[in-house]
Amino acid sequence: EFRLQPLVKSAIETYQLPINAHRLRLDLQVEDLSLHADRSKLKLILDNLISNAVKFTPDGGTITVRARLDDQRRMVLDVADTGPGIPVDERARIFEAFYQGATPQGGLVRGTGIGLSVVQEFVQAHGGTIELVDGEFPGAHFRVWLPQSPDRHP
Repeated sequence: EFRLQPLVKSAIETYQLPINAHRLRLDLQVEDLSLHADRSKLKLILDNLISNAVKFTPDGGTITVRARLDDQRRMVLDVADTGPGIPVDERARIFEAFYQGATPQGGLVRGTGIGLSVVQEFVQAHGGTIELVDGEFPGAHFRVWLPQSPDRHP
């Protein structure tokens, strides 16, 4: 069991240099909640989603990270940006290993295309789901649903 806020702050600190260099605004709305989960896997989920947001958000844009518990005691994690978003014709494949899409990537290093497939695998390993959400943000918006604690079997 661990608290989510320090984990989110740690993941964001990893990208502080590019965030500052590109004058990105962070909108953090992370409730002080505890999770019973694999901390390192959740850190990797956050790292990948935040890394993608940093990579695709234009200078002066905004990255939003929100986390809360819903009425079914699931953690709802949103990572969204004000970048170009994910083209409709690529959405069916974004969680496939090695798929990189046609949108030019920013930064000096080209990604491997493995990030979102690992994110999906780790989310599912925790009994959760991940989806791409439309309508609330102009760019990509990923929503992760995770149980606050694993199912207990007698």
